[in-house]
Amino acid sequence: MSESNAATARYVSPIAIANRLRVSTRTVLRWADDGVFGTDEEGAVVKTKGGHRRVRWDAVEAVAARLAEERCAEAQRLAELAMEQEVAAR
Repeated sequence: MSESNAATARYVSPIAIANRLRVSTRTVLRWADDGVFGTDEEGAVVKTKGGHRRVRWDAVEAVAARLAEERCAEAQRLAELAMEQEVAAR
């Protein structure tokens, strides 16, 4: 990320991220540490002077899109399984 983009990027707290992704703040912190939002070199996750993590909003939205795709695929798989079970029960 260029310096001008880094200066204008919107960074948000783990609480805001947890609300957006519908996960716990503990999960957000673990994901931040594990690189789910991106690497430190990319500037996706930063720590404040007080040691609090902040994550770039576009990185959060990218994770939200991936989660939505995974949840949709899982819902489709479960619907297909239910249909197969219904047919087998006849």
